[in-house]
Amino acid sequence: MEPTVETWPLIAALLLTAAMGGALWLFHRQVARDKQDADNRVARALASARKAAGKLSKAEGSRRWARAQLQLAMLLTRAGGHEYDGNQLGEALEILAATIPVLEAKGMTGERATALYYRGRAEWEIAMREPDGARLEAAVETFRHLLEHRPWPRHLLHSVVMTLPAVILVDLGQRRDDRAMIEEGVALCREAVTVARRRIAVEWCIAYRNLCHCLTILGHHAGDSGLLEEAVAAGREAAGAIRPAKDPGQWIISHICLGHALCTLGELGGDAGKLQEGIAVLEEIRRSNDPAMEHESRMLVAQPLAGALIAIGRLTGNRVALRRARQELIVAQKVFDRSGRYFARAEAERMTGLALASLGAIEKDPAARREAEARYRAALELFSAAGAIRQVDETEAALRALDDAPAADGLPGLPFTPFYVVR
Repeated sequence: MEPTVETWPLIAALLLTAAMGGALWLFHRQVARDKQDADNRVARALASARKAAGKLSKAEGSRRWARAQLQLAMLLTRAGGHEYDGNQLGEALEILAATIPVLEAKGMTGERATALYYRGRAEWEIAMREPDGARLEAAVETFRHLLEHRPWPRHLLHSVVMTLPAVILVDLGQRRDDRAMIEEGVALCREAVTVARRRIAVEWCIAYRNLCHCLTILGHHAGDSGLLEEAVAAGREAAGAIRPAKDPGQWIISHICLGHALCTLGELGGDAGKLQEGIAVLEEIRRSNDPAMEHESRMLVAQPLAGALIAIGRLTGNRVALRRARQELIVAQKVFDRSGRYFARAEAERMTGLALASLGAIEKDPAARREAEARYRAALELFSAAGAIRQVDETEAALRALDDAPAADGLPGLPFTPFYVVR
């Protein structure tokens, strides 16, 4: 049959669709190949480090032995944190426990500082997968010990290291309803930005985005819009310091901190414009086609975007936003379950409860409210096991409000701490 005038556009559309499908397949194939190549490089580096460390005896107590052990522990910490592996992180901690005394005895001050830094990172990574977070305190003490190091090693960014115990203190303060602990973390971050160097983009970015993160938590905890406005200013400073092509991971995290600060400010003041601005910042991350950013954005954006959508859905009665938030939280739950993020999983459970409770109130849907109750109870169980005093009280209040609130705006909102990646 000869193609007619009417069939040419259809043929062209089919060819274009096929071409787009082929391009998408090639893109995903390249992403998978890049990831496989990166995994292979890590595996080869670990094998090489094990071989080098195995050739030397601790009995010699040599500098070469200590450096080989440190190199292996560094690689194990990086590998165990990127795709969580508790065995690798545990092995790194065992190696560092044996190596740090030798580094101290040999006067290897730069290597000792590096060992403390990686011990703190490994402790933090493991603690974020444990229900009670007890090991978070150990990580804080390790970083404090490192900050006492004199002279300061030039290969570690001082202002960045200062903010690491700060972020952990804010996390612990949230769980324990301890405002003094949160304020201590904020004070550390304030000090960090005074010594950060603008010419080193990653240092400037991390110092300001961790200040943004900590101020947002304190501002919500205290109901202080001034602190939240300061958090937004710090977030803008961080987001403008780094280019996505140069460091996609830091670019994503700084934009998440800014988006969360804007949305928290908008929620506190009932400002739909600020909420929309925060959502736009978070959605900008999703629009990138950079394969290096796909994994990071998929892992990090879902929870804060869901929180923003819940806030604007409750403020404006937007059912579409609440349903979309529910879908984002399904993604977040899968990430947290796969990576073993116990506390983040509990946060996502109660956020899901709030989204469903709000939908149930707007649509007068008892089934949604019953599912919301189930989600709240699941979150309550997790928070109780973690000894998270504030979250337990907030979740219990949300459960009580389910039967009393006639509308979505009568339900208490719930703050949350964004999923944090140890860098």
